[in-house]
Amino acid sequence: MSTANLAHIIADFEGVSRTLLDDAEQLVRILSDSARCAELSPLASCVHKFLPAGVSAVLIIAESHISIHTWPEEGFAAVDIFSCGAKDKAFKALGFIRQHLAPSEVQVEVVTRGRTLVSASKLKVASNEHGLSESDLVC
Repeated sequence: MSTANLAHIIADFEGVSRTLLDDAEQLVRILSDSARCAELSPLASCVHKFLPAGVSAVLIIAESHISIHTWPEEGFAAVDIFSCGAKDKAFKALGFIRQHLAPSEVQVEVVTRGRTLVSASKLKVASNEHGLSESDLVC
């Protein structure tokens, strides 16, 4: 597989219905439907409902994954779409999710993955830019 077309879309949605952000079943349905709408291939899903509120859901797709993490009390959702397929499909999935969550504000960042691989020897240097020590990189 070529890593030349890896797109990782990171989106923050604000002003989303608190009820919707706490509905695990509906959120998994939205993720699954977004993948199908974008002609991506859903394989499996995993969801966890937090108490008193919040949901984390991941949809594994043949092309990688779509995930959502919610904070209903804040009206906030963090959405990630990582795809090794065409970027337009990932954006189509994001558009579907946006349409169904109806946020009042959206911030989107696209991270190109695979083209900027760092060798293990450079990891220490790169991690120091973020205030991490070598022990932070080991379990």
